[in-house]
Amino acid sequence: MQNKKMKKIIAFILVFTLSFGAVTNVSALNNSVVYSYSYKDYETTILNSTNEYNICFEIVENGEKIKLEYDTDFRYIKVNNNYYNFNDCNNAVLLQSTYIYDKNQPITIVEALTNFSKIDIDNINDLKSNKISVKNNNSLAPKAEYGKFYFVGSRKKSMLVSLASSAISTIIAFLVTGALGLSVTKANVVSFISGVLSSEGVNYFTSDVYYKVYQAILNAHNTTREKRILGVFQPFKAQVVWDDAHPYYRTFETQRPNS
Repeated sequence: MQNKKMKKIIAFILVFTLSFGAVTNVSALNNSVVYSYSYKDYETTILNSTNEYNICFEIVENGEKIKLEYDTDFRYIKVNNNYYNFNDCNNAVLLQSTYIYDKNQPITIVEALTNFSKIDIDNINDLKSNKISVKNNNSLAPKAEYGKFYFVGSRKKSMLVSLASSAISTIIAFLVTGALGLSVTKANVVSFISGVLSSEGVNYFTSDVYYKVYQAILNAHNTTREKRILGVFQPFKAQVVWDDAHPYYRTFETQRPNS
């Protein structure tokens, strides 16, 4: 079974050449999916992604190794050993994108963050969650039909949409709460975001990123199966486009998990 899964991942190789001069590659290596992207003089790679308590990414930008750690409530992002408010960090990703795409000056996310203030780790618990609940009808009752998915709500967050590792990592961290399926999810998110950017005809934009949540109660061990579908609001077309073809799944040991 493990070999079959690995074969599927190995077969999942994506290469995109966008009309505006970028090359993106997602390939399997050593049981993980490695993401690499280049645009003119900017080169980046996502080497590794893990999830113990918070979701962590190890990336390389222009030869500099950088560790990104995302708070599950999106209150802050830890970059190397420094903590930043999420909104400040998102603005830094926007600033980085203007330098990469508009000025052809490929700065790293660490360099962009020098324009923003660090936050004190002791005050992190005072920060409010940045995940916005769009709709949550809590309609998944214990009497719900086993194995049938019910829509229970959605989440959204305004963030920078681009193929730079700092932006892709943020979108993946927003979508994924559990560790399962991180590698394949990474490839699917890259494919989806590439298509959205190509459709808009731009290299980056700031917009609302969504995920819809569906849950199904399983008949074994009182567990719940959750399905999440990623979406992005396209500002030029004034519509939300959903990646229905690539849902992300996770399973809970309780019937009514928080989402």
